[in-house]
Amino acid sequence: MLTWLSVVFTVVFVPVFVCFYNWGSKSRFGSIVARQLLPRNFVVSVLLTLSLTLDDQFKSVFIGVYTVVLWVIWIAFRLQRRDQGPVLLKLGFDRSIVLLIFVGLFGIVSIVSGANSSPPKAAYYISMGVFATSFWIMVVTQSAQQLTANGVQTGYGYFKWEHVQAYQWATKANTTNGLFFKLSNHMPLMDVCILNIPAAERPQVDAIMMRHVRNSALLPQPIIGLE
Repeated sequence: MLTWLSVVFTVVFVPVFVCFYNWGSKSRFGSIVARQLLPRNFVVSVLLTLSLTLDDQFKSVFIGVYTVVLWVIWIAFRLQRRDQGPVLLKLGFDRSIVLLIFVGLFGIVSIVSGANSSPPKAAYYISMGVFATSFWIMVVTQSAQQLTANGVQTGYGYFKWEHVQAYQWATKANTTNGLFFKLSNHMPLMDVCILNIPAAERPQVDAIMMRHVRNSALLPQPIIGLE
């Protein structure tokens, strides 16, 4: 499953990927949020490294399991939206057209390559194609970001106001702000969520936050749960 060369690559690439992701998080969102994202960045780095270093036979199984897990999480999030209540503020979609085009083409190329390859390469290419296609479907069918009477719709998921422990703004660009939520009912690696908010909408978002999040009065200082 893992050769000695693969082990060496794993030991080398995991720290490299972690440093890269952490540097990106810190430069975009600040050190407080970057520390919260570090465990998630580590797990993503391990998964990415394994998808590159495992033998083709195990790569296809690994990617297949990961695809199933993504679909289970996606379906669970969709079911949670049924009691979201009236919409307070619509924030639009958070999509990258370039990413959609790249992922779509990658999925098509991978499936075609798998159809013209022999095992175990075929299984690996097809599993990569199915994963990319699944990701593309999830992005295309995502819901608009919005704040509702009962919670927050992030586009990929939904959480209720009572599960928000704290929130914090982090400037991402001149026209877009990142709004981070610390959640109490999510798994450790999924307890920090982000909305990319147009800067013009920030006053309205702040007004809604003041009514629904108990730790909003501590803004803009480092807040409880994000220290």
